Amino acid sequence: MVEALRAGRIIRHIAIRRMAFFGLGILGLAGLPACSGEDLPKPPHPIFSPNAEILAVKRPQDSPLTCPNTLIAWFHRVDTNHDGRIDHDEFMADAERWFSVVDADHDGFAEPSETAKIHAKIMPWDQEKADRDREEEEAALREQMDAEAQAREQPQRDRMGNPIPFQKSSPRRRPGVSIDLDPVMAADANLDNRVSKEEFMAMAERHFVQYDLNHDGFLSQDEVVAKCEADERDWEAAEENSRR
Repeated sequence: MVEALRAGRIIRHIAIRRMAFFGLGILGLAGLPACSGEDLPKPPHPIFSPNAEILAVKRPQDSPLTCPNTLIAWFHRVDTNHDGRIDHDEFMADAERWFSVVDADHDGFAEPSETAKIHAKIMPWDQEKADRDREEEEAALREQMDAEAQAREQPQRDRMGNPIPFQKSSPRRRPGVSIDLDPVMAADANLDNRVSKEEFMAMAERHFVQYDLNHDGFLSQDEVVAKCEADERDWEAAEENSRR
């Protein structure tokens, strides 16, 4: 298992670019104060299956074995013929099952509002905090729009008298507000803010290859558990980025 955990360093498929905020669908983790730097407490974070299903939430006080045990339980569920390994058909069947759950309205697409509802049932959820965060983001956006309007009416000029273009910037979330990594929406290949079944299954195909570290056409329990180490590093990087 140690070798598999080390090998997990090459399957960091959940890239930090997957961070996405979805308006009302933003999942603020409960109980996080507005602090920054080293004082910011480490928040709980979800444990995702290799097919982007949220399985559980790992909290800072939980045992280090929480993630491996969760993925082992998923492994045995997906290993439907109980031969101690997951073959390609079993993996893809699990992906298809999970997509049908996410696509709650059965229109053939998984959308941010649908994934947010699923996450909200499992993740710590504080509605007041979510509303407060949204209001702050909206206020920051209004402030930016007002600055842009003022710059158009009274543009700054350089030493030659030419107007200086206004530099737009995206509103930044205040330190301490957590982010949500949504690996389902990471399958959005054409960037239309929704995921078709074809896009999702194509991502599942890629994931099967990535997790099959020894390229034998099967996923072992160790190969699946190796995901924990890679995910932990990605979450730490995401949390650090949110503090900046």
